[in-house]
Amino acid sequence: MQNLRFPRLPLWKVMTDSQGRKISYIRISLTDRCNLRCRYCMGEEGIKNLRHSDILTYEEILRMTEIFRTLGVEKFRFTGGEPFVRKGVMDFFEQLDFPFHITTNLTAPFLDIGRINKLKIASINVSCDSLEPEKYRFITRGGRLETFLENFRKLRIKNKKLNVVLVKNFNDDEVLDFIKFAAESDADVRFIEKMDFLNDNLDFAPLRPLEKNLIETGIIEAESFNEPGGAARYHKMNNSDKRVGFISSMTEPFCDRCGKIRIKANGDVKLCLFDENSFNISNVLKNGANNEILDFIYGIIQKKGKFPDVRRGMEPIAQMGG
Repeated sequence: MQNLRFPRLPLWKVMTDSQGRKISYIRISLTDRCNLRCRYCMGEEGIKNLRHSDILTYEEILRMTEIFRTLGVEKFRFTGGEPFVRKGVMDFFEQLDFPFHITTNLTAPFLDIGRINKLKIASINVSCDSLEPEKYRFITRGGRLETFLENFRKLRIKNKKLNVVLVKNFNDDEVLDFIKFAAESDADVRFIEKMDFLNDNLDFAPLRPLEKNLIETGIIEAESFNEPGGAARYHKMNNSDKRVGFISSMTEPFCDRCGKIRIKANGDVKLCLFDENSFNISNVLKNGANNEILDFIYGIIQKKGKFPDVRRGMEPIAQMGG
């Protein structure tokens, strides 16, 4: 993008927050709609969906990514809801001229895996919380494991991650099955602590005891590492080059290394999942000149702080882009 100037600061500093963290990762929700109704993600009645006129247009999202890239943002992840249920999403993805990331449940109707394989996808995170058909149907309120498995086997994206929300007394007996399935599928697997945004009657499972057990039993190597700005703590699988990750958002907040913001489908910017506040970027995108947009971005980035103590009662995950 040409002629982007910010008279008071160098461009790199626009994306540095009040804690000195460089914001280099933007999650953009393309829609709040989803073909599944996962129990930890939304209530049984679903959520009140946004009107189409209230969500960012593809043109606005493209403009936004161009500006953020000029500011040094290196990573964009497109989420939902379920991104592949939005009309025209494949045409949008095919317009992107830079590597990008996607989070999906991989079960949206009429999914064209062959076309997905041709996109400039740097990595794809795929959600699956059980490898048993009845349990998968229960946790998703009606999803078909067969659909997920068929589409997952067809994926030819090099960097695949299987995301598993761990629930005590539900899928914690499938941990070794997930690790084996991931290794055989040339994918990493990441176990995620369930966030208490809903009264979902699902039991919380802390991840440290699981991680310790997998090390002691020789399933994973003892040494751990993080990706820059990422949430997961990784270990290499023994006898495989794939990894097992742990995202302990509830018990071990990673605020000190968080370089991420979320943008909801309606343009609300969430600086943290656990912060009630948001700042809507849609009006300035529709009507603002480039420098007005830079002013807006700098202003909100400075409000990104640390929110380790506020961990309940926020919006359903489906409305926040995962």
